[in-house]
Amino acid sequence: MPIMQRFFMHITITDGCWPSDTKHHTGYMQFRLGKRGVDRRSVIGHRWLWEQLCGSVPVGLELDHLCRNRRCVRPSHLEPVTRQVNILRGDGRMNAVINRRKFLARKLKGVTN
Repeated sequence: MPIMQRFFMHITITDGCWPSDTKHHTGYMQFRLGKRGVDRRSVIGHRWLWEQLCGSVPVGLELDHLCRNRRCVRPSHLEPVTRQVNILRGDGRMNAVINRRKFLARKLKGVTN
């Protein structure tokens, strides 16, 4: 069976998100590629599909789920951004803002730890 067909067996196509029926403990879809015992490896579903349809994620960037749904693999719901932007947009964004302010305050005072 072609790899793309096997991938989409685990996806529910809707007008909104394209959620996966499988997920890793992190909440993201995990998908296995390769032959068992030979070149088997796991990939994160949204990133793999992005690379198949849109090309490589630019160096220094990661994919942000604009829909905030980690199980979603729909490319139009993803945006390449820096880690800092991804963290600030994320569910823990207030913690990220507070920690960033603490970091900058320590840096201004010359504290390294």
